Amino acid sequence: MIVDAEYIEMLTGIQAECFTEEILLLSEAKARQLLEYLFTETRVKDFYIYTTTRMLNLPEIPSSITKIEFRNVPGDYSEITPTQYRLIDQTLRFELILNEDADVKITYTVGWDSAEIPDLVRLSIVYICLDTLNSLKPGTVQINEIDSYRIGDYSVKYHFNASSTNPDVMPDTLSLRIDKVVVLIKQGSYEPGVVN
Repeated sequence: MIVDAEYIEMLTGIQAECFTEEILLLSEAKARQLLEYLFTETRVKDFYIYTTTRMLNLPEIPSSITKIEFRNVPGDYSEITPTQYRLIDQTLRFELILNEDADVKITYTVGWDSAEIPDLVRLSIVYICLDTLNSLKPGTVQINEIDSYRIGDYSVKYHFNASSTNPDVMPDTLSLRIDKVVVLIKQGSYEPGVVN
């Protein structure tokens, strides 16, 4: 497992006994579903080139590109070397022109080795564990949210309690936090101080 009950207790102060193995496994599965991967996976994406181009967009930001193959006519693929392209986020920019009616096959990896899971991914799983625990045992997780705004000499402070049952008063902070963290991870911003 990526996070254990003691890690969650250290971060939240909620007793480790509350986070059973089932909750931890369910939360990790939910994280895998939201992110579409966790551990290292190899994926292959095929492109058919309709119009001449020098760029292709992958569906997600890869950890690495394993191989890029190209063919203009039916038959064998030719490999494109790493010196013939650059990867910027999820966009491949080629030095050569990819002609129309060409096929391109890209083999790449996504995810992380279990020892290299970024802290932001771990945090998303902690949030999902808290949300799972709270949905199974309502009221177990108490999140106090304080929002304050200042305009010149005037300030206002709002205090929300996550266990409140009034939807007009309290936004679903755990779900919002999970969504925000997942978006950051999918954008490739999973290291401190890195924003893509």
